[in-house]
Amino acid sequence: MSRKCLILGASSDMGRALIMKLDGQYDALICHYHRHNEALLDLQTRIKTPMTLIQADFSDDLSSASFIKELTQHTDITHVVHLPSIALDLMAFKKMEWTSFDKLWKVSVKSAFEVSKAVLPAMVKAKKGKMVFVLSSVTSGQSPSFMSDYVTSKYALLGLVKALASEYSSHQISINAVSPSLVETQFLQKIPPISIEMSAESNPMKRNARIEDIIPMICFLLSDETSFVNGQNIIISGGEQ
Repeated sequence: MSRKCLILGASSDMGRALIMKLDGQYDALICHYHRHNEALLDLQTRIKTPMTLIQADFSDDLSSASFIKELTQHTDITHVVHLPSIALDLMAFKKMEWTSFDKLWKVSVKSAFEVSKAVLPAMVKAKKGKMVFVLSSVTSGQSPSFMSDYVTSKYALLGLVKALASEYSSHQISINAVSPSLVETQFLQKIPPISIEMSAESNPMKRNARIEDIIPMICFLLSDETSFVNGQNIIISGGEQ
């Protein structure tokens, strides 16, 4: 049976690093991107695994529907990694509008719902599959302030992971989550530098998470060695609670 991995949010810093790590382990990589596909086009020339690029703006219903339609042509996806989110922005709840929640909900949660609906039937038929969702350590312990839209979306994703893992475990499909603390990527471009520095200082290891701290766990959960690991939310936070 061929091994094909779908990476959603592949043009992100973490997505590109994951592609490099997975090179040679799959028969094909199907890579979703929103914009900035130049880096993915460059990766296509530097790795040996065939890459298919599919563009979609998950905050737009028509674009999302078009993506799902195209995705249904790939009926033999065996592995999925879900990364999509939008740049983190700090804002007091009293200043938020529902539009902030709605956009993040579509990009993070609705995309996970629609993609899962599209790929799970083939996994059920094959009685094999792996899905890994990248959440956040905000799903463990006390939630941070000024991030109510982000925290809400991550808890919703965690609920989806738990529900799907329970429903599909009898089909030999493993569905898990990885929840890192603050990772220094372009995702933080709207966060004041002082806030990023304070996060690092408050961490027991006196630094923020790095991409190379997260990728190995994603790859581990995608591997055959974790077939009996299911419905877990693995916190990667340097000991931060």
